[in-house]
Amino acid sequence: MTRFWMLIALLCAACAEVTNYGAPAGDTDSADTDTADTGADTDADTDADTDADTDADADTDADRDGDSDSATEPLDTASADTDADTDEDTGSETETEPAGVCTPSDTRCVSGSQQTCSPLGEWGEDVVCDYFCDGVAGECGGECEPDDRECEDWNTPRKCSAAFLWETQTDCTWVCNSATGLCGGECIPGDKSCNDRVPLTCGTNGYWESGTACADLCELGICYDDTDTNDTDTGGGGGDFSVTAGYTTSGSWHGYIWLSFSAGSSMEPSSLETYTGTGPICVSGEVGASYDDTAILGFNINQESGETAVGTTGPAGTGVYVDVTNTGGSTLRVQVQGPTGASNPDDRWCNPITIDGGQSFTWASFNTECWVGGNGAAYDSEPLTAVMIQVPGTPDGTTAYSFCLNDIHPIE
Repeated sequence: MTRFWMLIALLCAACAEVTNYGAPAGDTDSADTDTADTGADTDADTDADTDADTDADADTDADRDGDSDSATEPLDTASADTDADTDEDTGSETETEPAGVCTPSDTRCVSGSQQTCSPLGEWGEDVVCDYFCDGVAGECGGECEPDDRECEDWNTPRKCSAAFLWETQTDCTWVCNSATGLCGGECIPGDKSCNDRVPLTCGTNGYWESGTACADLCELGICYDDTDTNDTDTGGGGGDFSVTAGYTTSGSWHGYIWLSFSAGSSMEPSSLETYTGTGPICVSGEVGASYDDTAILGFNINQESGETAVGTTGPAGTGVYVDVTNTGGSTLRVQVQGPTGASNPDDRWCNPITIDGGQSFTWASFNTECWVGGNGAAYDSEPLTAVMIQVPGTPDGTTAYSFCLNDIHPIE
């Protein structure tokens, strides 16, 4: 538009010059008039040019404004289109993405088996559980079948609970049988003893194993020459067992001998107050049909002759030597007890006598529950008042017994 108006202005100026050049040469008035006209025309042209320029400028500004607005609007429209395209594309992708039926890595139980959710959100194949599938946790659990048994270590059994978990049971007195998971045995593995002159060693199964017979003496499972100990007749040092009018001496032990039996039991003889000799001392009778029934041949180990008071003493030497002939075949035990042992089961300790003849017991092998399946406490140097041979009762029926005590003394 600006160029158009400039072209018009130039044409107008050219026309004016042609007019002036075409006037007669002698026509002064005309020339003057033309000159005046020219001035007028010039002024007019100038004004016109100025106006035209101004209008052109205005048009130019208007064009610029218009061009700017026009250019901006298409850009905005394109941007809007782009956003719309983006939104449409995004929506299209979300709608076509497949939805899973589970969250990856989740687990669940199905008919006792475990399933795990795959990365694609699909349940995997069944994995059969060894014991059970925990419906709460959604996964296999447990470590055993209820009521199963096994040994946690050599003397500790354990049992499987209803929750399919192992529960540790009370330690065995002797050993835990690895085949059954139950307490058993008759001795602590590694213990030593003697069967007369035959040394015994307790095996890993908790039962005595015989060695080669000694030429002379056996004490605590060890063979000795007859010059190695001061008691060549009994197989154990510190002996000289003897009784005078019911008063007994045996090594460092000394005190009156006595007999005891429960109300439902019997014993012959009924008293040894007048007995004098070095053994054997033999008794027989019947024990009642309960665990509370018993028959005992015992003597105090720290009591002065002629006195009724009984003192206490610590464990003498390394253990106890016992020589018994069990003619009746009943269960027999050697027992030591403290001041309250007659009524307090935690103040008495025993060992089963498993053989005829001499047998040695270490102090550590004595226990408050020395029977099979017992779970008592081992003797730990508590003060003692008496030692005895006991026949225990059983609820299975009355027990006939008959045995002879040949010797009993501390191994010193």
